[in-house]
Amino acid sequence: MVVPHSSYYYPEVVAGAREAADALGVKLTLGVSRNAFAEERALVADMVHAGADGLLVTTAEDPRTSPDTEAWLRGLPLPVVLTERRAGLDSGAAESVATDHEYGAHLAVRHLVERGRSRIALLCFDTLTAPMLQIGYERALDVLGLRPCPPEVPTRLDENDRSDLDAKCEQLVRAVRNGQVDAVLVHNDSIALPLASRLRTAGLRIPEDLVVVAYDDELAALADPPLTGVAPPRRAVGAEAVELLVGRLREPSRPVHHVTLRPALNVRS
Repeated sequence: MVVPHSSYYYPEVVAGAREAADALGVKLTLGVSRNAFAEERALVADMVHAGADGLLVTTAEDPRTSPDTEAWLRGLPLPVVLTERRAGLDSGAAESVATDHEYGAHLAVRHLVERGRSRIALLCFDTLTAPMLQIGYERALDVLGLRPCPPEVPTRLDENDRSDLDAKCEQLVRAVRNGQVDAVLVHNDSIALPLASRLRTAGLRIPEDLVVVAYDDELAALADPPLTGVAPPRRAVGAEAVELLVGRLREPSRPVHHVTLRPALNVRS
């Protein structure tokens, strides 16, 4: 198994995979790629050389948009299950287990509308998850008859610029005070908590003036006040990936599987 991180999001995915592997009587070995293209491929090459029977891989690039990643997947000599990634049309026999992030964004927007909010923003890092959240968010706005936020409302954060969060917070405060925003879906918790703290320092009341919903729900329950969170089924993703791979090894001729699991909404104060 190769995952990009060992401290955020993926520990639960690995825990689910480990539980499933133990239950099925198979050995699981882990590598952490640090989300680096070259490191990912080196780890996989080492695992193949060491005699692995199959691979669980969270690729550094989205196979659906990276021809190089698709070509690499097609060339691997072992069965592969992409974990929290989706296979592209040219990814060969690679299977996948991933969270339905589009549904997660839709779920959050619908919840906010049911709570009386109608001017809902989406704020996130530029990650592989962000485009899927954007699709679900825009579809939800359309289905529920809501207008998109005006262009001055921030939508993206620069993960490598510490000052960017302060700048986007100021923009968001102005948008709330101008009546342009009354709720925001934030990906991920590492943004949502400091953002909520900065908003309160700026004089906004949460949730009275602005509802903040965190996407990932790793730390949202620890915020003050506790934030509602959309929780991807991380542990189930890991477990399902192992079960899918073992099923492939036991029955090589069965149809290629692509599995999506829906996240849950944890409503808090």
